[in-house]
Amino acid sequence: MSDSILSMNVNPSKHCKIFINDENSQQNIANICKIYDVNDFNSEMKIIKNQFNQNLFNILHINVRSLLKSDDIYDFLRELNFEIDVLAISESWLNDSNENLININGYVFKGKHRRIKHGGGVGFYIKNNLDYKIRDDITSIKNEFEFLVLEIINRPITKIVLIIVTYRPPTYDVNSFIECLDDILLVANHENKLIIVAGDFNIDLSESNNNNNKFNFLQLMNSYSLQQTITISTRVECNRQSIIDIFTNIPENILVSGVISHCLSDHQPVFSSINLSKKMFMFPEKRNAPSVKFSYSTNRINNLNQRLSQVNWQVVYESANIEKAFKLL
Repeated sequence: MSDSILSMNVNPSKHCKIFINDENSQQNIANICKIYDVNDFNSEMKIIKNQFNQNLFNILHINVRSLLKSDDIYDFLRELNFEIDVLAISESWLNDSNENLININGYVFKGKHRRIKHGGGVGFYIKNNLDYKIRDDITSIKNEFEFLVLEIINRPITKIVLIIVTYRPPTYDVNSFIECLDDILLVANHENKLIIVAGDFNIDLSESNNNNNKFNFLQLMNSYSLQQTITISTRVECNRQSIIDIFTNIPENILVSGVISHCLSDHQPVFSSINLSKKMFMFPEKRNAPSVKFSYSTNRINNLNQRLSQVNWQVVYESANIEKAFKLL
């Protein structure tokens, strides 16, 4: 399985994207990602808060498997003894009749739940002191998957933050989900805002998994310079381990990230604490020279084939000189 958080954006083309593969950033993330018990987490975050208090943005994601146990989440947040700005939720299992039963003191809840059958659902607990708006205009692109987009709009020392939470049920087609997420990220990316994505993608991102779903998903994430920040197992089953993940495209701004060992759900909570000071941002042109790779989603392959079909290849076929034929293109 895979939960995730991602953040910020570059300006890739819809038809052919390149991405930054910064090995140093990836190694740094691997070094700071840890598993914490509650006491260790509180000690670590106390140090972080003392150094970066005004510029901190703290996001936590839980695949909760029913928000009707919201009292347990409230108790968990009190245990943390640290302010979480946004708590992203997947598998809320809510409906219209019980959404008013899951309030948590100090937070407002905004969610999107299933209308037809039980299960699924996504949402946010948002700290009361934050100004925000729900961006239904972004998620209206596709409706068959569960997405919700939150915009935080009152942090004057930073760029505006867009947070996307999503849940892909295991039975839903992975390629369709990737294409839908691609469309949403493209719209969000064009707004030149920080982007964070949290969710349970039900794609195993552990190193031991080498299937195409993992490859295609990571290609999409990398095409938006979104890097993985959770590198340790977050869900352990009797026959396998998997990573419920967090990504960011400003990895140098991650102060600490990891997994909190807790019994809230069969998925361990994951978190990232991000320094949102503008002075910290390294935009693509200021980074080290990137390696170039391509994303192979179905949409892009179709777009490539369409463009190739519009090229006049006859002059190339008729040329006897390879160099001249190449220049004709």
